[in-house]
Amino acid sequence: MSALLEALEAVPDPRDLRGVVYDLAILLGLGVFAAACQATTFDEIAETVRDADAYVFAGFGLMTRRVPSLATLGRVLCDVDPDALDETLSAWACDMKPAPTAGR
Repeated sequence: MSALLEALEAVPDPRDLRGVVYDLAILLGLGVFAAACQATTFDEIAETVRDADAYVFAGFGLMTRRVPSLATLGRVLCDVDPDALDETLSAWACDMKPAPTAGR
Protein backbone atom coordinates (compact mmCIF):
# COMPACT_ATOMS: atom_id res chain seq x y z
CA MET A 1 0.00 0.00 0.00
CA SER A 2 2.81 2.40 0.77
CA ALA A 3 4.00 2.48 -2.87
CA LEU A 4 0.46 3.21 -4.04
CA LEU A 5 -0.05 5.96 -1.47
CA GLU A 6 3.33 7.45 -2.29
CA ALA A 7 2.43 7.52 -5.99
CA LEU A 8 -0.99 9.07 -5.28
CA GLU A 9 0.70 11.95 -3.43
CA ALA A 10 1.53 13.32 -6.91
CA VAL A 11 -2.15 13.90 -7.75
CA PRO A 12 -3.07 17.58 -7.21
CA ASP A 13 -5.58 18.11 -4.40
CA PRO A 14 -8.54 20.17 -5.70
CA ARG A 15 -9.93 20.83 -2.21
CA ASP A 16 -9.68 23.95 -0.09
CA LEU A 17 -7.28 22.76 2.59
CA ARG A 18 -9.33 24.31 5.40
CA GLY A 19 -11.34 21.58 7.05
CA VAL A 20 -9.63 18.69 5.24
CA VAL A 21 -9.81 15.58 7.42
CA TYR A 22 -8.39 12.90 5.12
CA ASP A 23 -5.26 13.11 2.99
CA LEU A 24 -6.11 13.00 -0.72
CA ALA A 25 -3.79 10.04 -1.32
CA ILE A 26 -5.66 8.03 1.33
CA LEU A 27 -9.05 8.80 -0.21
CA LEU A 28 -7.81 7.93 -3.69
CA GLY A 29 -6.13 4.78 -2.37
CA LEU A 30 -9.39 3.70 -0.75
CA GLY A 31 -11.11 4.30 -4.09
CA VAL A 32 -8.54 2.10 -5.85
CA PHE A 33 -9.00 -0.56 -3.16
CA ALA A 34 -12.77 -0.48 -3.59
CA ALA A 35 -12.49 -0.64 -7.39
CA ALA A 36 -10.18 -3.67 -7.03
CA CYS A 37 -12.98 -5.20 -4.93
CA GLN A 38 -15.30 -4.61 -7.93
CA ALA A 39 -17.12 -1.55 -6.56
CA THR A 40 -18.47 0.45 -9.49
CA THR A 41 -20.69 3.12 -7.92
CA PHE A 42 -20.08 5.67 -5.17
CA ASP A 43 -22.46 3.73 -2.92
CA GLU A 44 -20.48 0.52 -3.51
CA ILE A 45 -17.18 2.32 -2.95
CA ALA A 46 -18.41 3.73 0.36
CA GLU A 47 -19.81 0.34 1.41
CA THR A 48 -16.56 -1.45 0.54
CA VAL A 49 -14.55 1.10 2.51
CA ARG A 50 -16.95 0.92 5.45
CA ASP A 51 -16.75 -2.89 5.51
CA ALA A 52 -12.95 -3.10 5.31
CA ASP A 53 -11.16 -4.54 8.32
CA ALA A 54 -8.59 -2.92 10.60
CA TYR A 55 -5.71 -4.46 8.61
CA VAL A 56 -6.83 -2.63 5.45
CA PHE A 57 -7.26 0.64 7.33
CA ALA A 58 -3.81 0.33 8.87
CA GLY A 59 -2.37 -0.22 5.38
CA PHE A 60 -3.81 3.13 4.37
CA GLY A 61 -2.54 4.84 7.51
CA LEU A 62 -5.97 5.06 9.15
CA MET A 63 -5.62 3.99 12.75
CA THR A 64 -9.27 4.44 13.69
CA ARG A 65 -12.51 2.98 12.40
CA ARG A 66 -13.63 6.49 11.44
CA VAL A 67 -14.05 6.20 7.68
CA PRO A 68 -14.77 8.79 5.01
CA SER A 69 -18.45 9.25 4.26
CA LEU A 70 -20.15 8.57 0.95
CA ALA A 71 -20.37 12.34 0.42
CA THR A 72 -16.65 12.85 1.03
CA LEU A 73 -15.60 9.97 -1.22
CA GLY A 74 -17.99 11.02 -3.99
CA ARG A 75 -17.02 14.68 -3.85
CA VAL A 76 -13.28 13.97 -3.92
CA LEU A 77 -13.50 11.35 -6.65
CA CYS A 78 -15.59 13.73 -8.80
CA ASP A 79 -13.34 16.74 -8.22
CA VAL A 80 -9.93 15.16 -8.74
CA ASP A 81 -8.25 15.71 -12.11
CA PRO A 82 -8.94 12.45 -14.00
CA ASP A 83 -5.93 12.88 -16.30
CA ALA A 84 -3.55 13.37 -13.37
CA LEU A 85 -5.04 10.35 -11.59
CA ASP A 86 -4.80 8.23 -14.75
CA GLU A 87 -1.18 9.21 -15.35
CA THR A 88 -0.27 8.52 -11.73
CA LEU A 89 -1.96 5.12 -11.61
CA SER A 90 -0.51 4.13 -14.98
CA ALA A 91 3.01 5.02 -13.86
CA TRP A 92 2.51 3.17 -10.57
CA ALA A 93 1.22 0.06 -12.36
CA CYS A 94 4.14 0.10 -14.82
CA ASP A 95 6.58 0.23 -11.92
CA MET A 96 4.99 -2.80 -10.21
CA LYS A 97 6.97 -6.00 -10.34
CA PRO A 98 4.97 -9.14 -11.11
CA ALA A 99 4.50 -11.55 -8.24
CA PRO A 100 6.59 -14.69 -8.53
CA THR A 101 4.66 -17.65 -9.84
CA ALA A 102 4.78 -21.05 -8.18
CA GLY A 103 7.06 -23.60 -9.78
CA ARG A 104 9.22 -21.15 -11.74
